Amino acid sequence: QSAVKLSSVDDMMSTGAVPKSTYMTYFKSVRKPILIVGMLLSYMLANAAQFFQQYTVVKWTELGSGSSVAHTLGGKYLKSLVGAAGVVSIFLWLRSYLTLRLGYRASTYLHESLLKAILGAPMSFFDATPSGQLLSRFGKELEVVDRSLPDQIGSVLFCFMQIFFSCAALAGAITPVMMAPLGVLGVVYVGTMSRFRSAAMDLKRCESKSRAPIYTHFSEALKGSETIRSIPRGKHLWSSKHRQFTDSNLSIFYSVKALDRWLSVRLESLGNVIVFSVAMAS
Repeated sequence: QSAVKLSSVDDMMSTGAVPKSTYMTYFKSVRKPILIVGMLLSYMLANAAQFFQQYTVVKWTELGSGSSVAHTLGGKYLKSLVGAAGVVSIFLWLRSYLTLRLGYRASTYLHESLLKAILGAPMSFFDATPSGQLLSRFGKELEVVDRSLPDQIGSVLFCFMQIFFSCAALAGAITPVMMAPLGVLGVVYVGTMSRFRSAAMDLKRCESKSRAPIYTHFSEALKGSETIRSIPRGKHLWSSKHRQFTDSNLSIFYSVKALDRWLSVRLESLGNVIVFSVAMAS
């Protein structure tokens, strides 16, 4: 009979970009659609209020000074500016609070589901899965769900709203022809992100796989510390092996940061092209 090969959690990781079902699972774990809708509306209204605030400042500066009309309308614009600042402050607080609540509910549900699945797993699961992988799931990766993921969702929504309102302002204030170079830059941006996302996801998976042996090696050392001390040069052998695991993880982490810099340089270049296009069109 052929031996049955047991697969661990890391062995069953998929490749390529994150599927849409993963995002849907995260949002479904919130279990409160009104919270998601409220968060989206708060981002939209906050950016709309900021846009109105900037529009009011532009109109106020166009009046000039010295005339009675400018003095009268200046007071009106000042009231509008103060009101818009109050609305911006309220919606900025509201969007931060709703994003925090969304992340809290999703993280709590996912942690409880993960703990329930681990406690109800068969013995074959623990035979195939090292303890380091479980510690990595409950440690670093749940920390990403707790802290990083809500912030990243907020950053994506904020950037999307900023881009939308900025493009609308450029097309309306300067010339609709500005949409042509913006469309070309959009195509370049999509192509750049498609190359970045697949490589970034694979590197993140490799980083997660290389992190699990560090936890496993350390936890095994805690259990067998007497055995390590009894072996000649046991401490040196253990520290050398642990350093190899750490160096392997750090090398992949360095590649992740290098890829981030690759994306940053290209996005900054696209931003410079937009500024140049606006200067030429105006």
